[in-house]
Amino acid sequence: MQAQRRRSVMAPLLLAAVVMFAWGMASVVLSVGPHASSAAPTGEKEQAILPSAAQASLTALLHQGAGIPHGKDPGANIPQGKAGPTLEYSYNWAGYVDVAKSVGETYEVTANWYVPKIVSCGESSGTAVEVQWIGIDGWNNGNVSQVGTMSYCSGPGATPAYYDWWEFYPYNDIQTVAHSSAGAYVSAYVLYNPGEEVNGHAGVYTLELYDVDNSVNFVETGGAWVCETSSGHHVCEGGPDAGAECISEAPSGFGHAGYVPLAQYKTTTFDGCATTIGSHFAGIGNQASVGTVYKVDQCNYTACTRILQATGGLSTYFYTDSKFTMTWKAYD
Repeated sequence: MQAQRRRSVMAPLLLAAVVMFAWGMASVVLSVGPHASSAAPTGEKEQAILPSAAQASLTALLHQGAGIPHGKDPGANIPQGKAGPTLEYSYNWAGYVDVAKSVGETYEVTANWYVPKIVSCGESSGTAVEVQWIGIDGWNNGNVSQVGTMSYCSGPGATPAYYDWWEFYPYNDIQTVAHSSAGAYVSAYVLYNPGEEVNGHAGVYTLELYDVDNSVNFVETGGAWVCETSSGHHVCEGGPDAGAECISEAPSGFGHAGYVPLAQYKTTTFDGCATTIGSHFAGIGNQASVGTVYKVDQCNYTACTRILQATGGLSTYFYTDSKFTMTWKAYD
């Protein structure tokens, strides 16, 4: 049932473009952060074109994953929210989050965006990064199934680099798939199908990303089966399928208090960000009947006294309350 719903969401967007994409087979693993991979999910079809030199420059840089809420009291220097979605502040996320009233009923998130162009690589501490992605889970829990793009500065004065990637956190490291480019049009989709089984374990996550301008198209699947030991002992699960989000992030890794400085862009917009909670498919801001909608601004880690990324209001794109823009404010 969910696959049929996804087809109706994505087909009007990229049907003509998808049939022209070439498919590759290998993937490139980006080893990140302090966590270790249990077993990488099996890729169905993907394109991997990153050279080893580019891969080496990113090794051990980023640690994707859970959003870290700070709460609704960021300090006197930041205004509080108005009526509408619940306003929250995070040390690493900006965007919108849907949290389902019933855990286990978040099935889908989809969105489109243009890869943010870095204005300049000017952060004095060196590396700066912005990652834009959609995913299921990660808000107040430790699992995220996510797919997105990366805008990356290796140091002051460097030429910005752009990538497509996916991750099932914390069960594998970031998987960089291909080079992208500033302004490239991307359409992405994450689905959880609780009724599908692999190796006797129910629950399959599917990640898809279409980078139209760079002819990149990949599909990845994951679930509980990838976390089994050789003896067949079941050691991890997906889920809890408690929420979905469309996010711009300054990921953790190194840097100030463990956070990579936020690469400087101007604005970036999610078009058609929509989720399925239970049987209700709607724009991410139009899910109050089945969950709680959070509007999230990113603030500085040390004291949350200033905004690094400000999230704008919701408007209608394909669906009611499915479009919003985020604005860069500061590195850290």
